[in-house]
Amino acid sequence: MRLLAVTILLAACGGSTRPAVIPKLSELPGDSQRRDAILDSAHHQPTPEQHKKLTPKERK
Repeated sequence: MRLLAVTILLAACGGSTRPAVIPKLSELPGDSQRRDAILDSAHHQPTPEQHKKLTPKERK
């Protein structure tokens, strides 16, 4: 029973998370502006306008 509770808790907590993918420092370009843009894009979250539209059935 305890295992089931832990499994449900972990599934609920981990469902909406996604890891940030940051490239290796040795693979980044030498240009500081391009390097900063790549590092900033690793943590970018899409705005509501960029999300896929939900069907009426999914909204319920």
